[in-house]
Amino acid sequence: MAYLLGIDIGTTTVKTVLVNSADFKVVEERSTPIGDHLESSIPDARELSASATLAAVERCASGHSRAALQHVRSIGVCGQMHGCVLWKDEEPFLRGGELHAHEPGSCGVLITWQDKRCSEAFLTSLPSTSTSVPVSAGYGCATLAWLQRYCPEDLARYNRAGTIMDLLVWSLCGKLKMSDQNATSWGFYDPICKQWDESTLLQARVPTKLLPPTVSVPHRAGTLLMDWLGIREAQLVVIYTDHSLRSNQLFRQSLTDVPYFSGDYAKVAASLSGGNVIATFVCMLQGWLEAMGIDRKTIGDADIYERLMTCGAEKWDTTLCVDPVWWGERHTPEAKGSVTNMAEDNMTFSDWCSALHRGIVQNLSKMMPEEVLLEHKIERLLGSGRTLHKNTLLQRHVTSIFKRPLVLREEVDSPLGAAMAVSTLCVDQC
Repeated sequence: MAYLLGIDIGTTTVKTVLVNSADFKVVEERSTPIGDHLESSIPDARELSASATLAAVERCASGHSRAALQHVRSIGVCGQMHGCVLWKDEEPFLRGGELHAHEPGSCGVLITWQDKRCSEAFLTSLPSTSTSVPVSAGYGCATLAWLQRYCPEDLARYNRAGTIMDLLVWSLCGKLKMSDQNATSWGFYDPICKQWDESTLLQARVPTKLLPPTVSVPHRAGTLLMDWLGIREAQLVVIYTDHSLRSNQLFRQSLTDVPYFSGDYAKVAASLSGGNVIATFVCMLQGWLEAMGIDRKTIGDADIYERLMTCGAEKWDTTLCVDPVWWGERHTPEAKGSVTNMAEDNMTFSDWCSALHRGIVQNLSKMMPEEVLLEHKIERLLGSGRTLHKNTLLQRHVTSIFKRPLVLREEVDSPLGAAMAVSTLCVDQC
């Protein structure tokens, strides 16, 4: 009996799953919250504690039964892209069978993909890259350029940079190679030639010595330095399957081509406006309740989400229009959300619920337009993720707007994909 361990490092939650390598059946699955974003004096910064994130990974993985962990032979890692963390590679963090990233000065904060410290003015001040990848706020190389210009002392403390996934893999096996997916998501990287745009990076004053060598996805990173949580000599395979990468100007700037397995590319429209829109709307409602003197605890989150779907279905054809791009999009960072076509007869709670859900899907359909679906002969949609799986109103809007059947897959999640992708590599691959 052999198991695969899949690890997904998200922005709010770490998920792990144990999969039987023979039939890919899920044996156990766990999730652990990472914690709140850190307070920062930097305007529009979005930072997480890197050490706390690694600790969440360890807590989540250790939640599996010890007996099952002893049968793990391979570990697949995936998670949030674009973000940047700095660390010292003097000594791997895996010591005595545990991670020790909490020691002072061992690593910096995780500057996430949501970080907006790189303003439009700053981004336009950077030299133009010879690659086809536009650089956006929250991208690793843009963040490094900002740190070099405004906080050079922070860079001087460390000698390595990478994503949080790179930090985890280096911590466990002592080796660092960044996936071409992640490298492209950092900007100033050519996914075709598979190399950093070093001349432009030097013009941007980014210290290229911090950047790791790159390899195609998936790749075998190495084996565990020692036993970890009862896992012995497992190989680590790095799988990156998340957000936006190389721009495709043939269609729209919202579309990106992601380096995929076997040298192929996947076309992606990676919206910043999804389940977080609904979560923010729920927080707003709770804030209104408190402002009116109503204890927000009297109505649970699950009840609110249920009412959103029920009430929204009652005004399916509302004339109210909500464009919920509250954080902009990578191709239109200056965009703001809006509410239009308000009238006396369309401002009920049900109208708002319906318009909000419809707006999320309409925004996605603008990013992945009908002409692209026709070009690639897309006849059905596969749905995954907790928000879409649980939200029947969102499902109805997807089928209505995209005019295609939606097939929901119950056992489709990032850690499961990471675990299954391990099997694509030959055991003797170097």
